[in-house]
Amino acid sequence: MFRRNLITTIAAAALAAAVPVLTAADYPSKPIRFIVATAPGGGTDFVARLMGHKLAEALGQQVIVDNRPGAGSTLGYELGVRAAPDGYTFTMITPSYAINPSLYSLRFDPLNDFTPVIPVARGPYVVVVHPSLPVKTVQELIELAKAGRLRALAVTTPERIAAEPDLPTVAESGVPGYEVTNWHGLIGPKGVPQAIVERLNSEMTKIIKLREMEDRLQADGMSPAGGTPEQLYEQIRKEIEQWRQVVARAGIRIN
Repeated sequence: MFRRNLITTIAAAALAAAVPVLTAADYPSKPIRFIVATAPGGGTDFVARLMGHKLAEALGQQVIVDNRPGAGSTLGYELGVRAAPDGYTFTMITPSYAINPSLYSLRFDPLNDFTPVIPVARGPYVVVVHPSLPVKTVQELIELAKAGRLRALAVTTPERIAAEPDLPTVAESGVPGYEVTNWHGLIGPKGVPQAIVERLNSEMTKIIKLREMEDRLQADGMSPAGGTPEQLYEQIRKEIEQWRQVVARAGIRIN
């Protein structure tokens, strides 16, 4: 019995040694999928296709954008975090990923069932009113009423944006400390190998820094982000708590 177990152990070790170990240099060996939890044509779809095109050039493999809209993006997000953690399925997320836990009963843990890869882009929302409304600032809007047609008043980011440099921030317009940022980040399911995460983060960081990418994103009202997986995780954690408080104070319910 001992001899048989010894032979089995040696054979298993020899077989394991013969199997190539996945490294960043070996990756990828087949197309990569980017899940987008919204319909084609929107901002997230634009960012995913723009980054996917450049990443495909850098990696030598096709990057396929898979649009999976529905249920406030929860369907696409769930599909992404439940995918095999083999480094070939990732999800482009937005602030809805952090807001949804306060609105829906999710079938996954939004903080522990994913692998952060990289913050991709960020940009503002714009506060707007009807052109005929006698409102020039956010404070005046708060004092007056809600609007019909639209006129831009301010951006919700802490800084002004390059696409509209004359448009003030909400904080500059009488609401100190106000900040609501639109953003895009890339995540994978829990357990994606660290070597793959590092490879993707490195390649996408190079892409994000290209002047061409900056121009394309700014034309769409966004700006390049970039950063570490840890920074993306912390942003998600912080915003989940932030929006939980907002939803609770406002008494928001999804019927």
